[in-house]
Amino acid sequence: MSFSSFRSSDLPSLSQLEEARQALHSSEHAFNVVSRKIKDAEDALAKIIKETKQTIDKYTVEQAAIQQEMTLIRGLIAPIRRLPSDLLREVFLTCFEHSASSAWTLAAVCSTWRRLALSVPILWSKIRLELTQNDSPDIIRLWVERSGLRCPLDIEITLQVSSNPATTSVTPRPRRGSRSCFSYPPPFPSPPISSVNNPPLNSHGLMLPSLGFLSPPYSHTNSPSSPNSSSSQHQASGRATNYWGYIAFYYLTSQIERWERFVFRFDRSFSSIPALKNITGPAPLLKHFEVTCSEPSGFYFDNTWTWLPTQQQTSVSSLRSFTLSHMPFKWSSSMLNNGGLTSISIRALAITTLSLDRLQHILTSNATSLIDVFLALPTTQCAILPLTPLTLPALTTLSFSGHHLLLTLLDNLVLPSLDSLSLTLDLSRHPDSLEDTLLSLIIRSSRPMLKSLTIAHGPNGLFYATPPILPGGVGSNFSPWSFLTEVPALTHLTASNSAVEPLLSMLTGPDEDTGFWVCPDLNSLTFRSCYLQVESVTKLVTFINARNPPTTPGSIQGQSVVTRIQSLELLESLAVDVDVQEWLKSRVPNVTIVEPVHERAVLGFVINADIFLSDEC
Repeated sequence: MSFSSFRSSDLPSLSQLEEARQALHSSEHAFNVVSRKIKDAEDALAKIIKETKQTIDKYTVEQAAIQQEMTLIRGLIAPIRRLPSDLLREVFLTCFEHSASSAWTLAAVCSTWRRLALSVPILWSKIRLELTQNDSPDIIRLWVERSGLRCPLDIEITLQVSSNPATTSVTPRPRRGSRSCFSYPPPFPSPPISSVNNPPLNSHGLMLPSLGFLSPPYSHTNSPSSPNSSSSQHQASGRATNYWGYIAFYYLTSQIERWERFVFRFDRSFSSIPALKNITGPAPLLKHFEVTCSEPSGFYFDNTWTWLPTQQQTSVSSLRSFTLSHMPFKWSSSMLNNGGLTSISIRALAITTLSLDRLQHILTSNATSLIDVFLALPTTQCAILPLTPLTLPALTTLSFSGHHLLLTLLDNLVLPSLDSLSLTLDLSRHPDSLEDTLLSLIIRSSRPMLKSLTIAHGPNGLFYATPPILPGGVGSNFSPWSFLTEVPALTHLTASNSAVEPLLSMLTGPDEDTGFWVCPDLNSLTFRSCYLQVESVTKLVTFINARNPPTTPGSIQGQSVVTRIQSLELLESLAVDVDVQEWLKSRVPNVTIVEPVHERAVLGFVINADIFLSDEC
């Protein structure tokens, strides 16, 4: 019987049913037989795969062992093995010249290189660290130890202070007559200075730093059996943060006689900032000293602050560069009067008020050596002693910022080598004093080859929104830029918070009398926070069209060769339409335009209106 031809609609007979049952039994038996064969074949395949994998794993282990042996052999016969230690030391020193932190990498290569790196103290003489108060200051101890006892130290540390009050506590200012809780060193034991050639090593050959500031008695509550382990850890971390400065400067000042360069920068005040008082003592090798705070921190300072910049008699005869920002100092300090400074940069606190004669005393003490001077003084006083003319023959860069009385000091300077001048002064009440001062300075200094000039009227960041308040505005005959005729070598000019329409008019064409262009070598012009009216766009386009005509660079116009403008910056000064921007970019290679903020303009208008009304009253 063929079951494939049987129709399901037909009624099967009894014989057909019996035959179907027998056929089903035979098919089930055949299915089971085939299934067992498949299972046996799969088991056989799995066994073969397992045995093959085991064989492969065995060969892989053997291959790794052979490869390791080959690596050891290659390392044994490598040319670097035949390099004498003195030549390898020279290679290390070459790496050190290109990267101050290369010693850490070299010491991690192998035990031989590590021993050699640790035996060359000069590789560890440049300390470069970027830390937070949560980082261990013990890394400084490790670095100082490895630098030996004689190598001059080049220190540069940047501290990022957390603004989270939970992690940074504020040190209250001590009351007058009371003893500050930070007037004496913290009660932790002095860590021993271990041998540089025999440092403590772990199982991997790496030096184990000693976390002394987490040692007992401060962390004795931080044990696994303590019921308040979490709170104890938080308290220990807080104490470590409070003592960070004391621990760090203990290690640093213990080697102050080896300081050749010291730079410490931080963004804001921190709880252990009084630890800077520990920077005392002779530093005969010190050439560069810098302590910079990004924001004013006068809350922590008083008349009892004593450290190197306030000491009158300290051995700093080698000092050449002095930089201080928002930190206390004294004009009579030996650091400022050693007679050999080439660079002075001071951004004083608001509580620091010096008379002009004392500022001149600092310049006079270093008159023959000074090259760069930056003074930012928000407050100052008239001279107590008469000011005398002072010649600074080597000075090339001068920057005054802050109080308008600094112009009086400038009136007594002779700068024959001046190359760069920056004046950012509050001249809101004396706007016409700058022109005469600059013109007299240039003539008195025998017309130096001034190449860079920055002029900013008014307080820093103040935007003058009303031109009638400032001389030189629209409709005014006052021209505060006429002195530019005396600086023909000028290449870069920056005008901030200034009336610039007279400037554009002066620079646009040759002088009617002489036929020569003003500042013919000018190639970079920056306007920052300057008030420009809508008509100023037309003057700006005329200026660029005259200076950068659609001809070959350096075209002769009038009787002089005019350099094309290569850089134009309009920073919060003028809203320029897109089509004008595209035209400017087609004429000037580098154009930067930052449109002014409306709120700032409104604020500037209110402030200037207040100044104007107070002057009228």
